[in-house]
Amino acid sequence: MRRSNALLALALVALPSLGCGDASTGGTGAPLPTSSAPSKARASSTASSAASAPGAVGSAAPSPSASAVAEKGEATIVGGYAGPFDAKKKKMKLPPGASEPFWGLDKGKVNVGPGEVKLSVWSDGRVTGTVTGPLGEMSVEGQSEEKALTGTLTPKEPGGFRGMISGKIEGGKFVGKLEASSRDVTIVREAVLTLDKT
Repeated sequence: MRRSNALLALALVALPSLGCGDASTGGTGAPLPTSSAPSKARASSTASSAASAPGAVGSAAPSPSASAVAEKGEATIVGGYAGPFDAKKKKMKLPPGASEPFWGLDKGKVNVGPGEVKLSVWSDGRVTGTVTGPLGEMSVEGQSEEKALTGTLTPKEPGGFRGMISGKIEGGKFVGKLEASSRDVTIVREAVLTLDKT
């Protein structure tokens, strides 16, 4: 009986060191930290993770989408040119001895006559615009550098005319030329351009 009592006493003394002691001491005999400490640690960890996440609010680098929007918003229209043109058959220059099996059949009676060009010059150097008239509707996408301006003409309808615009800005006007051809290049047209500033 004395031996059993001694073993019981020994077990009671050992319990706290095994983590089964009073809940307020955490089984170590030392008081547990208040609940606010772990909460602060968790909050600090969460804030740190959020700040390091890509595109996080308050992070040093903006998200790619935000940068794209800001960058897109920087460009503005700084000038424009518009005016009529008169499309005519372009005489093709061929090497000596070469014949013109396709162009010789073009009598210059179709896809000729008056049309209109409208161009917008952007602050980032881009050029956009439209062409309407006997060559159909085409969109203009190009570049301006100093006084030179070039643009590609793309048909708005499949199979339409396509070509290019090129020229210079002189005395408040755009002076240049328009060249375009049918999809199979059997019809080639050209026009002199003198567009007024808008």
